[in-house]
Amino acid sequence: MSNAIGKVYATFLKKKEVDSTLQRHIYTYGNRSGDLNLLASLLTVSNLEPSLDQLLKEHPSAVVKAAWAGRPGRTIVEIENLVAKEKRIKVLTALAEREDTPAEVFKVIAEKSKGLGSLVALILNQVVDKSVKEKALLGLLSITNEGDINGVKIEDSNKVPFKEIISMNPELIELMALNTKSINLISELVQSDYLSPEVQKHILELVKKSIPIITNKPRGHYDNLSLYHFNYINSIVSNMCEQGSMEESVGKEFTKILEKLIKDHKETKNNWYSNNFESAIEEIKNTKSNPVINYKEAIGKVSSTEELDKLIHDLLEVGKSQRRNSRLAAGTIAAITSRYATPEQIFYLVSEDEQVSWWEYRGIIKVLNSPEKIASIIARYSYLGVDDAFKHLNNPEAGILAMVKLVSSKGLHISEDLLNSKYLTEDVAKHLPLRVLSNENLPLMVSDLLSNVIKDNLLSEEAWLTFETLGEEFEGSILELLNLVNSI
Repeated sequence: MSNAIGKVYATFLKKKEVDSTLQRHIYTYGNRSGDLNLLASLLTVSNLEPSLDQLLKEHPSAVVKAAWAGRPGRTIVEIENLVAKEKRIKVLTALAEREDTPAEVFKVIAEKSKGLGSLVALILNQVVDKSVKEKALLGLLSITNEGDINGVKIEDSNKVPFKEIISMNPELIELMALNTKSINLISELVQSDYLSPEVQKHILELVKKSIPIITNKPRGHYDNLSLYHFNYINSIVSNMCEQGSMEESVGKEFTKILEKLIKDHKETKNNWYSNNFESAIEEIKNTKSNPVINYKEAIGKVSSTEELDKLIHDLLEVGKSQRRNSRLAAGTIAAITSRYATPEQIFYLVSEDEQVSWWEYRGIIKVLNSPEKIASIIARYSYLGVDDAFKHLNNPEAGILAMVKLVSSKGLHISEDLLNSKYLTEDVAKHLPLRVLSNENLPLMVSDLLSNVIKDNLLSEEAWLTFETLGEEFEGSILELLNLVNSI
């Protein structure tokens, strides 16, 4: 079905008040055609018919439900009832994923939902308030802990993307550690960050509780449960040592546990476990409690680009000797989003960084409003979508221009996504490097744009000859070459 009428109706809905008869026609058309955005827009009119309001409330689409909940004047009770009556996890998850869902809906889902999908979606949604994420996380952990013996089954079916949750929400790590029974989740958490003495002691007690599961076995009998715990206990100790900040008292207690396990295993023919535990004891002995710098906090206190520059270099230097660490990732994100960060600093940081994941960069882009700063990220992560990166700007063309200038000046790879951008106008395209014209896969539209630019700027045979001569070894942009030709 053609959407021409839908566009006409959408134009009518731009008015503050709409005739009731027209409202009903728009509702009927939107329902029949499946135009969910039109139905959502209907909820913006100030004089919406009560009967239509009720019909839209009952609509099965998450898009429409989010619009209904976001209509001015909704009470907390109305929103709670909407979420409470919604039993479909897919719809609640869709509401939790949307950035335009009202904050009150997020709160109610966090408090009422028992679905893993909706709780995970809340935690991963970048616009959700930290307090709501904390509530959702506690709900998530209460579900995953149910029926678990020390969390053995928590990730058997990979239902919960804890690695992504940890990566995108480093501020929730300690809350996770204090409220999970899962040994393997703890193993992930200690890889990610320095943990406070309180959390370290909690981890120690969790490990102690798991020991009877291992040791209360007939000698020589090692099933998958035993293997699971041996591997993760060793991993927890090793990773806590690698962070360089294991509490001395915690280290002593872990040493006792490991010595007990070594003794148990030396009575069997399997020395693999005992050898690994002996290595872990050596790691504890060699661990020095290093001062831990909170880079996120330090960067929040800088008052100049020069101060930020020093912290960026320190951050990258520390990162070279450590694997993925959420504390360092949080510092990197703080540096990129700092008001003192220059596009050049961001480009350097993103090029050298090994801490921040691609999905975190996707979230960072959404909060930046500088075309040049976004371009500094997309230059490396173009697969996140060039147009998507700039579409939230008032002038997306300025973003593409910044991107084009950057790849031209740095001699970077020119992605197909950039060349196919709907924001690549003639004024922008002429800033592309001359080398782009030798690209066999250059889109015809871009080729036409550039040929017109060149033709319109070379007004004599002499100019064409100069262009051809200089162009053989020219490494700058097309505009720079044309300016040079016309200046001679």
